[in-house]
Amino acid sequence: MNRPCKELKRISRENLTGQYRIPMGALLVSWIIPQVIELPFSMAVGEHPTLFQNITLYAAEFLIALVSFVLTAGIAVIHLNIARKKEVALGMVLCGFKEHADRFILAGIFRMLAVLLGMLPFLIGYAIHRLFFNLNYILLGILLVISIAITIFFLLNLFLVLYLVIDRPELSVWCCVKNSMQSMRTHKKRLFYTYLSFLSLVLLCVLSMGIGILWVQPYQEQTLVNFYLDVTGQLPTSTQAAPGSAEYRTFQEYI
Repeated sequence: MNRPCKELKRISRENLTGQYRIPMGALLVSWIIPQVIELPFSMAVGEHPTLFQNITLYAAEFLIALVSFVLTAGIAVIHLNIARKKEVALGMVLCGFKEHADRFILAGIFRMLAVLLGMLPFLIGYAIHRLFFNLNYILLGILLVISIAITIFFLLNLFLVLYLVIDRPELSVWCCVKNSMQSMRTHKKRLFYTYLSFLSLVLLCVLSMGIGILWVQPYQEQTLVNFYLDVTGQLPTSTQAAPGSAEYRTFQEYI
């Protein structure tokens, strides 16, 4: 446990050697499906949408966000299998729709609520600014920074939820939330640094017109999976451990 970010990234690079094809394909699928679902709703809204059209569009966006989260669960399953030296297939990206979809949707709702609660100071300030009287833009900026900091804090605490929902089907989603918050008490700073360590690669992706994200995103996802395995004591002491050994034993088989 408590492996440094550099070590987790090294293990991730070893795990992904010769394995990039399926994670990259799964990433593309997770992008395409929400876009296809959203397209008819966006096309139905004209230049001057009615109140009903706006409500319909917002409801569709909410449902599409939940679909995206279930697809994210499928990507997590793929990366967990890669980390555990198990076979992977592109179809696993859809596994969240086949079993326990309600659990993944509920986990996604918890995540949305965390973002909403975190952004509440800015949303209240913006509502006051628009509906009652103009607030100083510096004040709005301060509220935005505070809201982003609170949101990041909440999301860091909930980082383990998705993986626990996958690995621990015998636990309720709320128990997974509580376990994540308890486990992340002493790991938030390390996780935050792990995210920051990919900032330079993300900037390179921008310079490559976004194409580089096909390589960077799987690398980051695999590193985050290894972070989860490290926090929960499942990351083997040797990356050469044999598949199926005690070092790779999971809480409970999901696939």
